[in-house]
This record gives sequence, structure tokens and C-alpha cells, in this order.
Amino acid sequence: MNNKGFLMKHGLSKRVAELRERALTEPLPASCGGQTFSWNRIAALAKFQALNAATVIRPGELIVGVPGYFTNEDMAEFQDPIPESVNQPCPENIRALIDQGFFILCGNHQVANYRKVLDIGLRGIMDNIETALADQSLPGETKDFLSAMRVLAESQIQFCHRYAATAHAQAQDCSDPTRRSELEIIAGNCERVIEFPPRTFWEACQALFFTFLIIPDSPGRIDQYLYPYYQQDIDSGRITPEFAEELLCCLWIKYFEYWGKDHLRSGVTHLALGGLTPEGECAVNPVSYMCLDAAEKLSIIRPQIAIRCNRKTPREFIRRGVELLRRNFGSPDFCSDEQIVPALVNIGIPPADARDYCPSGCHEIMIPGKSQMGALMGEFNLPKTLTHLLGVECMPGAPQIALTELHDWKSFRSSWRKIMAYTAKAIHELSYFEDERRDAANVWVNGSLLTDGCIESGRSLARGGALYNHCNWDAIGLANLADSFIAIKQLVYDNHEITLAELAQHLKDNWRNGESLRYRIAKTVPQFGNNQHEVDNIAAEIIRDIAAALESFTPYRGGKYILGTLAGYENAHAVFGNATAATPDGRRAGDPFPGSLGPAPGRDRSGITAALNSVAAIPHELLPTSTVVNVTVDPGMLRTEAGVDKLAAAIIAHFDSGGQQLQFTIADAELLRQARLEPEKHSGLMVRVAGYSARFTSLENNVQEDIIARTVNSF
Repeated sequence: MNNKGFLMKHGLSKRVAELRERALTEPLPASCGGQTFSWNRIAALAKFQALNAATVIRPGELIVGVPGYFTNEDMAEFQDPIPESVNQPCPENIRALIDQGFFILCGNHQVANYRKVLDIGLRGIMDNIETALADQSLPGETKDFLSAMRVLAESQIQFCHRYAATAHAQAQDCSDPTRRSELEIIAGNCERVIEFPPRTFWEACQALFFTFLIIPDSPGRIDQYLYPYYQQDIDSGRITPEFAEELLCCLWIKYFEYWGKDHLRSGVTHLALGGLTPEGECAVNPVSYMCLDAAEKLSIIRPQIAIRCNRKTPREFIRRGVELLRRNFGSPDFCSDEQIVPALVNIGIPPADARDYCPSGCHEIMIPGKSQMGALMGEFNLPKTLTHLLGVECMPGAPQIALTELHDWKSFRSSWRKIMAYTAKAIHELSYFEDERRDAANVWVNGSLLTDGCIESGRSLARGGALYNHCNWDAIGLANLADSFIAIKQLVYDNHEITLAELAQHLKDNWRNGESLRYRIAKTVPQFGNNQHEVDNIAAEIIRDIAAALESFTPYRGGKYILGTLAGYENAHAVFGNATAATPDGRRAGDPFPGSLGPAPGRDRSGITAALNSVAAIPHELLPTSTVVNVTVDPGMLRTEAGVDKLAAAIIAHFDSGGQQLQFTIADAELLRQARLEPEKHSGLMVRVAGYSARFTSLENNVQEDIIARTVNSF
């Protein structure tokens, strides 16, 4: 559909439609980055970038700002020699675990303290830095850190002022009086924010995007930040709802533009709508609905929306979110405050802050501007702990236990817990090693400026300066492990149909001579995802065992090791599956694990309600972050209003029964197969993978196969 056609169909203003078209067609310029290490070098680089980054204001823009792009030559003078501690090799035993597919190290996510920037501006934050620097007893390194934070804040203010100057210059050269007036307002906005708190809705939108440019990750709880300014401007007559939505659409497009049209995945900008206020009241407001309207009209894959749900959430708000799924641009996903907030309180976060959580990345839960905790350190391969115990594969350094010692179900479970204890120890060693390197490299600089606790303590995020420091690891393959455990329990210990040694040999042979047994397992043994209590209880017990094993260790940055089940951008479910031998649940070597907390693909044979009941039986109080559940829905279901009502009711029912998160792919297997055969005809087909949305045709073959194998549900 051309730009004019999209404008007519979706009710966008001419301005917004043109901005959208440009964002979807213009490539971003190539960029290079440089690594600095000392705080002085970091401060110098921040000042250089603020004074030299291009200040681009494109025709029609109401919200301005682009990231700075620099060449390797630009960065050369800011390079420090890499500290020896940064270059330390990974311990051999841990390196072996990574190489053999037991662990995957992951990236990092942060959420800025948008509220603080709106409340006191960078000038207020600089005042806090000056207060901290007034302590004459501070060690030199702490002074260097705080001084670098001051330079970083000053530089960002200068960057905004340069945008003000650019807008003034464009206004002077503009012959169109309407656009000239807009440019003068833009200049005034940039002159004020983010140095000082915004006074209007327009200034607040600009402040949010300038802050996002400092930490280009989750935009946080955007409806909560903007609502007071919106209501104030509506009450005073300064703004109309229509112009407020236009501003919001302009902001939405800027978030999309940051990563560009060629970045095909959504989770790099994951925001939250709705939820609870810090006081525990319903947080849904008119801007919450306006965000959904803007997202529907724009139909672009970023920012990714999470709708926070609780018993106070209006049903129509959840239903409105379901309506968006019909656009099939990958949003929204849905998460339950009733599970996430208590899980956060369970790890020591005060209720008011826990109620203020926001997803980042795929679904890593953060406390905006106060934590470095949901950012994923890594993922570990649960089924490989079992293949090691059975002697099918070898986990370097782990205890070797003879199969003859596993004489009953109790001894089998006890022995597996020993393997899990070793896994937890290795997780701690790898986490400690990686965090030491990050500390030595002075990473997460911008996050340290906009996270409470860092300035007050004089410690960066990498050194544990945030108020809440926890280290998140995700367990991959829970359903496969639970299904394998119940198969062993029934076939080996309860019914004595086969010995462990015989079963292990079938796994080594990749079921080559055991197809009849494999078929019987698939057809007669209970499997996670069918509301069968014995296997569901085993899955729940596995989570409790993992959490107990991790409790023995304290991360480098402080806090606790916390647990999730997210496969992430790394697509760990496919990577780990490819690196893992056959498993007792009947899975063949190389087949992927589930990409979420849900059942293994095709194993949920009792309907969606049964599958979600199994998921709800997991102890979510032990999963405070990065837990997702993928559900594929027949596209025909959302073509009727009754179908929308049914899906909204299913979301509410799942959360009422104890579920934590749901995300949806709207497609059937035949459509997906057609997309594989004729990708050029289905380039816009969006699917949910492991917490993010992506165009189906952009995914690796094994990930596509995994999505095709999922059960398609109707209600």
C-alpha cells in the first residue's frame, strides 16, 4: 500500500504518514563505535560526541534527535590500552561448558530513570553530583567516576542546546509560517529539556526521547510519564487530544527510527502500558489508550508493547490490546502484576518500586532507573544436565555418577540435584568472571548517570551502584526435562519396562533402534502442557531445585541470582537443542527445545486451557524476570468481535489462575509453510519467538521449524 493509501486507511495525519514512510524506507548511516576505559577518557569522549554529533531536524518533525555517528578515525584518540583484567581468558572449565552448549552469555538491558529527568532534569542530577563530590574524603577513583558523570550530564545538555540552535536557524530560513512556528517551539523545547523539567506535553515527549538517546533501550512506562502533562494541557486548553496523539505518533516513529528499518526484531525498545501506580491503584489512563491507538495506526514493530494486567485493570483495556493483535505487527504482549510484583517483593524490592516494574529487551523485568537486575547474564541448558547424569554427554567438571547408583526414583532425583548444584556453581563462576571484566572496562556509563544509587554510592552500575542488583540466568528446556523425568519415573522405576542403561543407549543411538519405545513415550506418558498433575508437579519441583541451588551464591554486584525461562534474542532454545543429544522424552538429537515456558511443540494435545493450566502450576514467585509463554492463535479467531472477546477472556483467566505472561503469534502452520516457500510474498508476516517479534522470513530455518511445529489454538 502506498503512503497515501496507508494515510487514508489508518487515519494518520499527512505529517505522521510521511514521517512513517521515511522511517520505513530510509536506511541509517553506517556507524562505528570506540571503547574507552578510564573515566577521564569516557568524559572526554562524551564531550566530543555532544559537540560534534550531527543535529538533524527533518521536514515535518515535531520530536527531534538522532544518534551520533562517528568513524573509527574519530574514535581513535579516545582509545585506552585495554586493561589486562579485561583481557583475562575465561577459566578453562567454564570455557568448555560454553563450547559444549551448556551455557550462553547474553547481552544487557537498562531502563533510565525517566521520572527523575522529568522531575528535576539533568541540572538537578548535576546538583546531586556536586553534593556527592563535596565529600573531601572520597577516594580518587570515586571522584573520577563522579566527575565523569558530571561531564556526561553537561555534554547531554550541550547536545540539546545545539538542537535548539539548529531549530532556530531553520526557523529563520523557513518561508512557511506554520512550520516556522513549529520550529520555534521545537527550539524552545530543546533549550529547556532535558536540562530542566518539562512544562508541557510537547516538552515532555521531547524530554523522553532525549533521555532515550542516552540509554536507547526500554522507553519505560510512557503512559505514566506523559499523563500528568497531557491532563494539564487538556485542562488548560493548550492542546487538543488530536494534536497530542500526533505528537505521540511522532515520538513512536523516533523510537522505531533509532534502530532503523533493517533491524527486524522488536525487543530493543520494549515499553509497558497500564499496570499499577506505586500506591497500588490502577494505572490505566487516557494516554494508555492513546498509545494503543497510535501503535495500531502506525503498525510498526517498534516499540514493543507490554500490557500490564491486574485485577483492577479495565477489561476493555485488555480487549483493546487484543484488537491490536489483528494488525499483526507483533504487539502487544501481556503480563500479570499479580505474579510479577510478589516475585519482585520476594527478592527484597519494596512494594512501591515493585509495582513500578517495566519489561526491557525480550521480557527482562527491571525497576526503571533503580535496578541492574533483569538484564540477562546468560542461559543454561537444562536437558544437558540430564544427558550428563545418564552418561550420554559429558559436562566438564561435573560429578560422575554410575547408573547403578540410581536404583530408585529418590536416588535419581537426589543425584540430579548434585549435577544442578555443580551447574549453579559454574553459573556463579562465569557470572563473577564476566562482571569483573565489565567492572574493569567501566561499562554501562550512561546507565550509571540515570540509575538511582550510583551517584549516591559513588559506584557505577558495573560495580553494584544501583539500588537493586540481581544477576539473572534463564533455564532453557524445562518442558523437555520435566517430560524426560516423568518418562524415566514411569518406564524405569514404576513399571520396570526398561533399565536406565538401556534407555541411555537409545539416546546415544538417537532412538535409531528404539522407535517403538519413542512412540509409546509420546502417546502414553504424561507430558507437560496437558494439565496432568504428576508431570506439572515435576516441572514445578525442578524450578524449586534450581532456585535452591542458586541461593548458595552471591553475585559480584550484590543481590541474588534470579531465575527466568526466556530463550531471548540468542534463540537459546534452538542453539541448545542443536547441541544436545536425544532426550528421554522422545526428542531426537538436535531438535530445538521450547522457546518459552510453554510445552514442547506439539506435545500440548488437550487444548489451550490445559496447556495454560500447566504453565500456571509453575511457582512463579521464583521467576521474577524474563518469563514468556508463546501461544499461536488461528487468524480466523480474531476476525470476529466474539473471537476478540474470547481471547481477552482467556488472558484474564490465565492470569487469575496464576499465569505470568502471554504473547501471541497470529498464523497457522499452512500460512507459515507458504511463507517459507515464497518469502517474497510474506515479508510482513510477524511471529513471536522467544520474547520478541520478528518477520518470519528473517528467521533461521530451525527457528522457523520450531514455530511451525507449535500447536495452533482457537477458543
